[in-house]
Amino acid sequence: MTPAKPQTALDPSSPETAVNSALKTILAAVRIVDLGLISTVVLLLSTIVPAKALDPGRRISQYGHTSWRLRDGLFAGAPTSMAQTTDGYLWIGTANGLIRFDGVRFVPWVFPGTEALMNASVNSLLGSQDGSLWIGTGGGLSQLKDGHLVHHREKRGRINALSQGDDGTIWFVRSRARDDNGPFCRVRSDGTTCFGKSEGILLPWAQTLASDRHGGFWIGGTGGLSHWTVTGVNNYPADRIHGASANTEVNALVLLADGRPLVGLQQPNLGLGLQTLQGKVWSTYALPETPEPRSSVAALHIDRDGGIWISAIDGGLYRAHAGGADRFRQADGLSSDTIMDFFEDREGNLWTISPDGIDRFRNLPVATYSRRDGLPANLVGSVSASTSAAVWIGGGASAMMLRNGKLSVLRGLPNKRITSLLEDHAGRLWAGDEAGLSVTRDGKSRTLTKDKGGVPLNMVSSLAEDREGNVWALVIGRPQRLLCIRGSDIVEVFEMETPVMGGALAADPNGGIWAGHVTGELTRHRAGAELVKEPADGAGAVRNLWVDPDGSTLAASEKGLVRRKDGSRRRLDRKNGLACDDVLSVIRDQADNLWLYATCGLLRIASTEFDRWWAHPESTISAKLFDSFDGAHPAPVPFGPVVSRSTDGRLWFSNDSAIQFVDPRTLAQNSIPPPVQIEQIVADRVVYQGSENLRLPALTRDVQIDYTALSVGVPQKVRFRYQLEGRESWQDPGTRRQAFYTDLRPGKYRFHVIACNNDGVWNEKGASLDFTIPPAWYQTDGFLASCVIAFSLFVWGLYRLRLHQLASEFNTKLKVREAERTRIARDLHDTVLQSLHGLMFRCHQSSENVVF
Repeated sequence: MTPAKPQTALDPSSPETAVNSALKTILAAVRIVDLGLISTVVLLLSTIVPAKALDPGRRISQYGHTSWRLRDGLFAGAPTSMAQTTDGYLWIGTANGLIRFDGVRFVPWVFPGTEALMNASVNSLLGSQDGSLWIGTGGGLSQLKDGHLVHHREKRGRINALSQGDDGTIWFVRSRARDDNGPFCRVRSDGTTCFGKSEGILLPWAQTLASDRHGGFWIGGTGGLSHWTVTGVNNYPADRIHGASANTEVNALVLLADGRPLVGLQQPNLGLGLQTLQGKVWSTYALPETPEPRSSVAALHIDRDGGIWISAIDGGLYRAHAGGADRFRQADGLSSDTIMDFFEDREGNLWTISPDGIDRFRNLPVATYSRRDGLPANLVGSVSASTSAAVWIGGGASAMMLRNGKLSVLRGLPNKRITSLLEDHAGRLWAGDEAGLSVTRDGKSRTLTKDKGGVPLNMVSSLAEDREGNVWALVIGRPQRLLCIRGSDIVEVFEMETPVMGGALAADPNGGIWAGHVTGELTRHRAGAELVKEPADGAGAVRNLWVDPDGSTLAASEKGLVRRKDGSRRRLDRKNGLACDDVLSVIRDQADNLWLYATCGLLRIASTEFDRWWAHPESTISAKLFDSFDGAHPAPVPFGPVVSRSTDGRLWFSNDSAIQFVDPRTLAQNSIPPPVQIEQIVADRVVYQGSENLRLPALTRDVQIDYTALSVGVPQKVRFRYQLEGRESWQDPGTRRQAFYTDLRPGKYRFHVIACNNDGVWNEKGASLDFTIPPAWYQTDGFLASCVIAFSLFVWGLYRLRLHQLASEFNTKLKVREAERTRIARDLHDTVLQSLHGLMFRCHQSSENVVF
């Protein structure tokens, strides 16, 4: 094997002669011969040659982003502010009124009767502790409580920001006031009081407001800052900042963890960036990879995780955190490059408000690194964990290392597509490409292009290492070959009877390697040992393998997950609770839980659930699914390894175009049960609000009940169950937010609905609504009783009539019989008796004529 030309190793841009010389000097000085030190050297090289940070202009990849834009027709005017009330609804203030949002539907709010805002332009909103919504407009302050408006007309002006104290007091700041009472005001039951110059506040106008941990307030406005406390007011003029003037505007204000104010300043034609106060001294607050110190800042926010969100005017959105900064711009899908305000809801979703729409960011369980994040191309063939908390990525014509958010590129490899990567136990980096195999050692690269028989290697589709330190390479060809490499020499070649997919190699804890075939069978290969075969079981092609320490195998296949243990084979699929059958890869985390990268998403199965299924194969498991809404975008990959676990516990997956990862240790669950609301009933196309004891018109037949659940992070995954009590059992409509009835009779009904959030946490109490459908006049009990009486009388009349008919018929028959008898009697009298009398006369005559 001829050594290749020495390479620079991890070079993020182009080779540099001075750096190369330094590296060669270091290598010559230490004279490394122990392969166990190579890993340290590789890491050292990546430190000496600065790694390429992921593009500062990249999207915020760990966040899911959704935009609702002005051009979508959802807003009557440009959005200006947001708030959330205790019932869970989000409220959006616009330049032309108020909009209520449940995560799915935008509903322009119409005030009852003749009620109206003092000014249609809403500048600020606040959801207070008592459930009401405070609305700051261009003309003053109003309160929406129990569906009705209450105006606070004592102090007018443009209300720019609102806050609520621990005691429930409402505070606000204003500009363009119609009086001289000052820019900082308080609302209590006894009225509204404003504070200005006479109380020590020197700001003519105020723009921003932030409460401190001691009950005081920082006020930002034209000219600087004022700090209001129970003991007095301190002013911090902005003209003490170099380059600033008395007209410098405080656009944004937040308080850091140590209580210091962090402000974004601006004056015409000069942006002053981020500034903070240490005592009474202003200083520039520099953050890595964030806007230039003198860029203009439009808005600031500190999220619950301590990240600082910064809106640079016309410069996009930044999030600064301990690991650096992320950036998101209009070119990446943001509604606008200038964000005017931020809002964080109770579930931790961050909302940005711009003149062109609103955007939502939420932390995704499954994060992605792609070309938009700094990868050279949307082409990832393999992923392999390093012996450090780093990951090797194979794709395109380079091998890359991702560590601590920094991407380093290994150059000097053959200028061909890298199909597979592996860092072995000794720290050597193996790279398979379209025509061979390279191994990096001592900063040099050697290439294998032929096997021990002189046959060209062709494309190396997968790499794996067994417990004995042998490296196994799967080479595409006819037939496919599996090479066993010991040290740097190919010691054995196995010809595969049936093809093996790139990710279907896994080390056996007892030695050798397992291979999964497209026919579904498994084979174990070991140098100098007899081939072991496990027959297929009809599960389809094996895409990936995992071997447990006890030697049992887990095969990810087209028709589920197949486990072989102690001579038994069982398949886990949709019949047992999986969301889908086509499993792309399988791996265990550090807690021994099982993770399946499948076509429907990433599934997590607790080890206890999996063991229960193994003991009872007919049982159904509970598997947590992370789908596309959670950032998972699985796709099959022809190369391997396709899944890996880094030393920090993260699980890494390749989907052919990007690399995805999940950190099982830091997965957050949405534990907030969603508030459930019944919004309205539509009865025979007439809309009725969901009030208590609703009475619908008589003869109502078609009823539609609209309900919602206020979980706005992933509203597409909110599920519902409902029932019409006493009429039906619990119904499961899935994510549908309407119930339909077409055959309701008059009566009293109670509709009950419950819901769960995106993590399956149910609000068992839910919401209920009582409504009544009264009977029509002909459906009343009186009318029914009258009908019964009338019918009874009618039947009685029919009965009497029938009796009369029967009596008449009987009398008629009697008369007929009587007449017949009379006739017979007459006939007897007129014929028989007459004949008898005639006979008697004859007999008498005959007796007289007898002679004795």
